[in-house]
Amino acid sequence: MPNIKLEKNYPISMKVLFFAAVSILFGVLGQLFFKAAALQFSDGSIKSIDVFFLLSHYYLIAGISFYLLALIIWLYVLKELPLSIAYPLLSVNYIFVYIGAVNWSVINEEAKLTNIIGTLLVMLGLTLVVYPKKAEMLGKLSYE
Repeated sequence: MPNIKLEKNYPISMKVLFFAAVSILFGVLGQLFFKAAALQFSDGSIKSIDVFFLLSHYYLIAGISFYLLALIIWLYVLKELPLSIAYPLLSVNYIFVYIGAVNWSVINEEAKLTNIIGTLLVMLGLTLVVYPKKAEMLGKLSYE
């Protein structure tokens, strides 16, 4: 498989990037299912912590399952990547959780201009962290 070279010529295999993407996807799905479960509970159906009651809810079980899978896969990613590269990749979660919350009719959150701008800034920040050489080049540009 081809490798991508990031900062300090650190090779990252496509396999590791694939697993990072899968882990991120599962984390996003976990968050969306947790929100859907919380909305179910907001109707007053839960008054105390009853484990059996909680575990009978599909959305909650799905959220826990996706989070567990994301954790297991993420441990592999952390083994293969420096934390300075791996951790910023998690910011992609913010982007996709927001998109999912706006587009999934179960959650149906409102799209706001400030949230969209914030999401774009997260994307810019991720680019600057993952591709620092290009960010340094941007900093050296002059407008003379």
